[in-house]
Amino acid sequence: MSKHLVSKSILALTLALFALNGQSVQTVENTTVAPVKEESTLVTEVVQNSTTTTVAIPTTSEEIGKAAVEESSLPTNGQSVAVRILSTTDLHTNLVNYDYYQDKETQNLGLAKTAVLIAKAKAENPNVVLVDNGDTIQGTPLGTYKAIVNPIKDGEQHPMYKALDSLGFDAGTLGNHEFNYGLDFLNKVITSAGLPLVNANVLDAKTNQPLFKTHEIIEKTFVDADGKEVSLKIGITGIVPPQILNWDKALLEGKVLVNDAVESLNTLVPQMRAEGADVVLVLSHSGIGDNVYEKGEEKLQAFQEWTRWSLATLMQNFLLVMAAASMKNTLVWMG
Repeated sequence: MSKHLVSKSILALTLALFALNGQSVQTVENTTVAPVKEESTLVTEVVQNSTTTTVAIPTTSEEIGKAAVEESSLPTNGQSVAVRILSTTDLHTNLVNYDYYQDKETQNLGLAKTAVLIAKAKAENPNVVLVDNGDTIQGTPLGTYKAIVNPIKDGEQHPMYKALDSLGFDAGTLGNHEFNYGLDFLNKVITSAGLPLVNANVLDAKTNQPLFKTHEIIEKTFVDADGKEVSLKIGITGIVPPQILNWDKALLEGKVLVNDAVESLNTLVPQMRAEGADVVLVLSHSGIGDNVYEKGEEKLQAFQEWTRWSLATLMQNFLLVMAAASMKNTLVWMG
């Protein structure tokens, strides 16, 4: 699946966002007010049971200094931080700017070319979260070679993820084409990827439990408009279309179930917020459907579903969605 679109809009919460075209790279600039945090103290741990309460307080100058630094970097109410979300999608093992099928060099595809855009975006704003939206390990002779001819061994990092890792990617998700070579191969890729690869809606058919890690919460230190450092916890998850059960039936039948994307996220997003995520980023390897939500649809209807929430709920959840894999376009949506 491929997608090419440049879109730019301004939505609620003074969130400015835009998508950059060029080997399916998306950019979201998010200038937002940090969620309210309770006043911090030098109390670092509280353990309570039915009879006693134990409070651990820093005693050495080193511990007190460390606690003070950590406290000073916590987001405060009214603080404004511009964060740029950079997302690649549908790289399809186009590691370099070479069109294998036309047997010639090209200037409009390849991770090598995208890396230039990433560096440029970071130079403009170093407050960056860098993610990959799937369909990464299949699509060119390189993908076939590392999956079939000379498949990666246990512990060997796939060339695509080695490149993403070297570029400082924070996390990624699975696209439908990640399943093209079977679960054993995919698990090898995930284990040695070097970055978290998350998915919320693929389940083990036997246990009905998530087959992959559902989410990752990463802590990033950014610089606000006044030059002050602020630490934010970014919760990242991803979803894949249920139709992988049709597209790779021979490899997946009886082994996995794929839950509806909206149902999975309606459960997981509040959990991530409860675990401390200041912002939740959903990597949706899906296109944009119509205005009618039907369970199990290929194109993510969560956009329409979430817009039915009240504005207060959207603000409370600090929810960002990166949508990809439409045959027609790529769209970034933020609420």
